[in-house]
Amino acid sequence: MAAKEYARWQKSSVKNALKLWRVVVISGPRQSGKTTLVKQIFKKNAGYRTLDDTELLNAAVSDPLGLCDGYRFYHYRDRENREIDFIIENDRGALLGVEVKAGSAVSKNDFKHMAWFKRGIVPGKDFIGVVLYAGENVLPFGPDMYAVPIAALWN
Repeated sequence: MAAKEYARWQKSSVKNALKLWRVVVISGPRQSGKTTLVKQIFKKNAGYRTLDDTELLNAAVSDPLGLCDGYRFYHYRDRENREIDFIIENDRGALLGVEVKAGSAVSKNDFKHMAWFKRGIVPGKDFIGVVLYAGENVLPFGPDMYAVPIAALWN
């Protein structure tokens, strides 16, 4: 008897991210269903990489930017002191704005420069804004704007 496959709540989030990005990182503890999730999304043989592969892990450690081929990194600041810490552009022109905050609280005000940039500088382009903060929860702050715990980068 085959094991029952359960629907994964993350499936739609990963599918949406794949519309914008060539590479999506799915992380979690061992045996938590990451590979099953990928196989549910890609019914045919999916191209995925795991850092359990020692050769790939060593390549990532020795040349982490090699994993970022096709991405351009920018910093934005204008005369009005509107600033975005990082803007990452993929090879299709989609943009990810990243602000880094030291505090554990985040508010709509933390997104004001990214919201302005999205409306005024890159209207019509795919743009997602992320504020990395010291809190514990992923929080939505409007369309394509999220507060994400900085610890999520390592977990």
